[in-house]
Amino acid sequence: MTVGSCELYEECTLKDCRYPEIARPSMEVCGIYFYFTVRKTGFDIRLLKSRMDISKYFGLLIAR
Repeated sequence: MTVGSCELYEECTLKDCRYPEIARPSMEVCGIYFYFTVRKTGFDIRLLKSRMDISKYFGLLIAR
């Protein structure tokens, strides 16, 4: 899963996806509020205010 919008095509719409075989849905479109979920697990996360801020990367793995 990704965070934010799809980057495969600039003017993408879900209805007319040009690359459905490689497109990955975002957590937000699946109803997962990313910042709340990360904070609830105990991680410190906040929006970056400048390019000099240190960025943190998070991933989500869903197994069945």
